[in-house]
Amino acid sequence: MMQPELQDSPCFQDLHMDSVMENCGFSSSILSSSSEVSASIPNVSREYNESSNSFPIYDWLNLEESSINSSQDLSFDGSENGLEFSETSPSAQQPLVFPAEDQDVDDDVGILHLLRACGEAMEKEQQELLEVILKRLEEKAHPKGSAFQRLIYYLTQSLDGRLDYLTQEASKNFHVAFRAFYQIFPYGRFAHFVANSAILRAMPEEAEVILIVDFDMGEGLQWPTLIESLSRKQRRRSVRLISVNHNEWNNFKRTKKLLCEQAFCSGLKLEVEQMGMEELRSEMKKMKKNGGRREWFAFNIMGDLPHQVKQRSVTQISEFLILASEALIHFDRSIVTVGDGNVSHLGSLFEGQLGRITALLESMEWQFPLELEEARMAMESLFVVPSVCSLASFEKLEERARLSRVMAKMGSGLGKWRMSRDSIEEARELVREGDSLYWIRTEGENQNQAVLCFLGAPLVRVSCWCS
Repeated sequence: MMQPELQDSPCFQDLHMDSVMENCGFSSSILSSSSEVSASIPNVSREYNESSNSFPIYDWLNLEESSINSSQDLSFDGSENGLEFSETSPSAQQPLVFPAEDQDVDDDVGILHLLRACGEAMEKEQQELLEVILKRLEEKAHPKGSAFQRLIYYLTQSLDGRLDYLTQEASKNFHVAFRAFYQIFPYGRFAHFVANSAILRAMPEEAEVILIVDFDMGEGLQWPTLIESLSRKQRRRSVRLISVNHNEWNNFKRTKKLLCEQAFCSGLKLEVEQMGMEELRSEMKKMKKNGGRREWFAFNIMGDLPHQVKQRSVTQISEFLILASEALIHFDRSIVTVGDGNVSHLGSLFEGQLGRITALLESMEWQFPLELEEARMAMESLFVVPSVCSLASFEKLEERARLSRVMAKMGSGLGKWRMSRDSIEEARELVREGDSLYWIRTEGENQNQAVLCFLGAPLVRVSCWCS
């Protein structure tokens, strides 16, 4: 069955996304840091900072992950780290935040304490206490309230196994909403741009065959601009784009067709193929046996980015990262790029995810004008609720933490690929740093990580490792 047009859904009828969707296909505008991309992001109501009910989660939780603390004043100055901090007097350490007229001063504080208690009850499997807390939370839940109120609305819906009407209606237009979400918000475009920039910089001139192994190609949104950039290089090389086969139905054939068409129009020799992990391992052994001097590998994995509704298992990701580590050992100057939307590692598992999800809700609310509230709610129900569902399952929280440990272990034995200053500056243009509340910082050993932040909260991290 064909998907209905975006304007057919009541959630999207006022969004006017036609011009945006034209740029959401396989075109160079997807990951470009040019003004055209910036212009495609809707103008934001500047009244948010002054009148919104939402308040940054990291200020409530006092998480040290944020580079903004109570003794620092935030100003955007375009410096190398994106921010300039100035010490303030003790009396000015805590900014005054006035609630909206219809909001209780203690609402969000009370919700936060209840959420913390909820997390502890889940962790200790205290079911009776959990039910009591959830009833209290449900009294404060509101689908059109502050970020906290919306989070607990989605949380109680998830725990009760309910799927409200808005989610059902939004699901009918999923593919259209997916592309609009990717184009409007910078989360995925930032991760793809930074990873592609690192791959292009790491690529040796003498390599004859470029092999890019993508853990989860999906719609293939990451690769059009890389294809275009490769086609402009003076030396034309053979490029193989390999998608790992997870033995499930997907739209690989359609994605392959679109990518190959673009490569043909660009004059690039491109092969797009699908392999299982064992088949890929055998292929690498053959290349190693032949010397491996002609081939150059780039392994790419994007996980837990907001637009990625389907989450892969820790076992699948671990197997891929082990294979990537082996490639870095046997194939000179190869690179691994990892995009991670699960960037909160402080506090309890529950609080870390609580901070991440609330920051997403706040950034989406800030970026959408009030008159498109229903469209924003529809996108939240499609792309934020899956994370809320994992928040409602302590087993899923533990799996996320295990994945973080696997990635940290993998990175400890490899070289760190330093992010280039030019790439970071272009990424800052992409997220409109200085004109928006998004900003970018670099971190890690040898500055091998770039992090997209909203106010004081990290949203997406891209890490690069090399031989």
